Amino acid sequence: GKSFGDFLHPDWKDHFKENFPRFKAIGEILGVEFEMIKKDGSLILVSFHGKISKDKLGNFQQTHCIFHDITEKKRVEDNLRDSEEKYRQLFELESDAIFLIEKKTGKILEVNTSVTKMYGFSREKLLTMKNIDLSAEPEKTKEATQDQLNQIPVRYHQKKDGSVFPVEITASHLSWRGRECHIAAIRDISFRVKSEIARDKLKKELFQARKMESIGTLSGGIAHDFNNLLYMISGNTELALEDTPDWNPVHQNLQEIKTASLKAAGIVKQLLHFSRKTDQKLKPIGAVTVIKDSLKFLRSTIPSTIEIKTQLPGAEIPILADPIQINQIMMNLCINASHAMEETGGTLEINIETSSLDKETVNSYPDLAVADNYLKITLSDTGPGISSETINQIFDPYFTTKEFGKGSGMGLTVVQGIVKNHDGAITVNSQVGKGTDFTILFPVIDETPEITTKQTIAIPHGTETILFVDDEHVITNMMQQILEKLGYRVEAKLNPEEALDLFQSKPDSFDIVITDMTMPQMTGAKFAEKLKEIRSDIPIILCTGHSSLIDEYKAKQSGISGYVMKPVSMSKISKAIREALDR
Repeated sequence: GKSFGDFLHPDWKDHFKENFPRFKAIGEILGVEFEMIKKDGSLILVSFHGKISKDKLGNFQQTHCIFHDITEKKRVEDNLRDSEEKYRQLFELESDAIFLIEKKTGKILEVNTSVTKMYGFSREKLLTMKNIDLSAEPEKTKEATQDQLNQIPVRYHQKKDGSVFPVEITASHLSWRGRECHIAAIRDISFRVKSEIARDKLKKELFQARKMESIGTLSGGIAHDFNNLLYMISGNTELALEDTPDWNPVHQNLQEIKTASLKAAGIVKQLLHFSRKTDQKLKPIGAVTVIKDSLKFLRSTIPSTIEIKTQLPGAEIPILADPIQINQIMMNLCINASHAMEETGGTLEINIETSSLDKETVNSYPDLAVADNYLKITLSDTGPGISSETINQIFDPYFTTKEFGKGSGMGLTVVQGIVKNHDGAITVNSQVGKGTDFTILFPVIDETPEITTKQTIAIPHGTETILFVDDEHVITNMMQQILEKLGYRVEAKLNPEEALDLFQSKPDSFDIVITDMTMPQMTGAKFAEKLKEIRSDIPIILCTGHSSLIDEYKAKQSGISGYVMKPVSMSKISKAIREALDR
């Protein structure tokens, strides 16, 4: 009992009212689409087919109508149209190369313009090829195509010119014109791969830097305590030498103790250099001579079952270096090699030569300075070699493969630190069962090495009065004896506050003050500051094993006359005293 208009969307009522006379005149209408309203108020899209029936006289009788609900069909068509539009847009993106590939054959059915730019082939040529023709790994590409993978791991493709590059592939699977196909988006990730390699390298360098920082902090503490011990050893040895005539065999033994303590102090100094805790003073040296001297000493420490072969040039090779540290490098590497061969014996070969490197090789070493020529030191042993799992860790602090008691794991770390601080580079090459080769490079310089000659310098004496302060009883007792042997009058104190009270009670009685830096209650720098408040012209010498609070520059800026690193020898302290007093 409802009229046709009751079902029409309001927007269509006027349209039908206007066009109904034309419909009556034609008598038939097919496929008109419009919206109708359902009982629940929702809209549907219909396709309308109508036909008018007339009587024999041609008069209108009724309209026969078929309304076909095409709402879902239209939605699918719209979605398909949207998908096709998106597909067309995606297909022509310039950033990615888009392929349409037949699943069964791998034949390329369609490509976008980015493909021609990326691979160098024309579109016409590409449509005669298969996807495996562009792959540098055809079998893997074939497997990925057949397995219908959506995300394909990094693969390597090749261009028309034969160059190979890494790609990232994302694929979808569809039916196209009756064929099962893949649509693949391929992206050149050469830059990303290079960036990831560089990032991994930086992460390793950062991790190594943090370990170096940790070991640097540790080395500062070791330096202070160890230098105090060496101070006691060398000072008491010098006192004993003063009382022992040259002809006495004990004199030579004491001299050896003194020499050893000075070498030990040099090693502590190297540890601080390695951890970048002190300024490094390098000078031109003859590398061949320094290494020869190291090898003479090494022969007596390495077992006779190990043969040492050398290939050394006749001419000197000048480098900018610390000779003690170059000696330390040779000691550590050669002793390491001897430990590797101690059970079986073998051969240790040391080869020294000059070498020129191309720019690419120099750039591959991050710390190597640019130079025309390089000193190349190669140490090769016939030991058991180093496994691939271990070789990347050998320069790490505390890493060692030696049994307990045979190494701290610091030897190669120190070597690497010294080489780096000399603007050099060190590499290792090893295979299990085939020995190990270490190669070290240092820039060669044009300067002539300094020639040092041993001179006997008279130790200066004096008669002034010294206030000596150190919290170590052994050190104060020892230094009092040393200074009195030099002719000075000495008052020694173990406590800086007691020393300050003494100085305040008679400030003009002392000609100079010698103080330790690290003491309880008050640092040597603070003690010196308080002394200057009492008497501004008092010369002060500051002694330290190592301090992160003060260095020679800061000491001079604060008015301290002398800054002496422990262990302090008799000649060093006597010279510092005279310089401070005479100034």
